[in-house]
Amino acid sequence: MIPKDRRRPYLQLILFLPLLVHLMSCAPSVGMKPGSGISSEIESYYLSENTTQYFIRPIVTIYKEISVSIDFTLRINDKKEDKDPVVCNYTLERNTPFDRLIILTFIMDDSDAVTPSQPEILFAEDGDRLIRFTSQIPYYEFLKMISAERIDIVILEGTKDLRFPINKKFEKVQKQLKSLIL
Repeated sequence: MIPKDRRRPYLQLILFLPLLVHLMSCAPSVGMKPGSGISSEIESYYLSENTTQYFIRPIVTIYKEISVSIDFTLRINDKKEDKDPVVCNYTLERNTPFDRLIILTFIMDDSDAVTPSQPEILFAEDGDRLIRFTSQIPYYEFLKMISAERIDIVILEGTKDLRFPINKKFEKVQKQLKSLIL
């Protein structure tokens, strides 16, 4: 048993520790600060005085037993004329392995096409049945995408090409992004 005169520091520590943890959780963080969830599809982050980052949460489309999940991250700097490219990450999943050489293209209104830069594999799991890629889309090409009436996704895998419409959820994202950046 601890003598009475030595219990006091332990008691103070026990009482002070929860307060310290609470205060630390309330302290401002350094770097990227969450802004607001503009919607259930878009999250904004304050990066600096003139720069805001927008994250478009994954848009999942399922077609012929292939699941495609696409998310976008864009940074808008009001003072910068040359805009940063939009990061396009996408995950492909199905029951059979994918070829690692896959090209993703967005077809707008059955005429104009946007193909992200050469994709890099972030990870592959389950014998290449699940693959996550990252690539970039030039900012002004992305603006074309959010202005399009209709967008189809084309996945070119070897000699096979699959074309299907993007999830309707993207229409809601398009409207929200138009009001934010156009």
